[in-house]
Amino acid sequence: MKNSETLNNFDESIPHDDINFGYIEDEFSTGSNFIDTTFSVMPILLGLFVVVFVAAVIFIVYVQTRNYRKIKSAGMDPITFESDLKTKIGPIQPVGTQAVLGS
Repeated sequence: MKNSETLNNFDESIPHDDINFGYIEDEFSTGSNFIDTTFSVMPILLGLFVVVFVAAVIFIVYVQTRNYRKIKSAGMDPITFESDLKTKIGPIQPVGTQAVLGS
C-alpha cells in the first residue's frame, strides 16, 4: 500500500480509541478549597487595591496642591520653602539645652 492510498483511504484496521477516563470536570480544580477560594477572590482584591491606590494618589496630589497654595499666599517660594523658613526663624535649639547652657 502506498502512502497516498493510506492518506486518501482511511485504514479501517487501526482500532478506535475508546478508553473511558470517567467524569472529568469542566473547571480546573486543585483539590484545595483554600487555593480555589483564593483564586476566585483575587479579582475582587485586585480591584480593591486599585481603588485604594488611586484614592491615595488623588489625596497626595490634593495635599501637595493645598500646601503649594498656602505657601504661595504666605509670600514664600514653594521650592525653597524649608530654607526660607529656616532663615526667618533662625537656629532651633533642642528643648532643655538652654538650662544647661545658661548655668
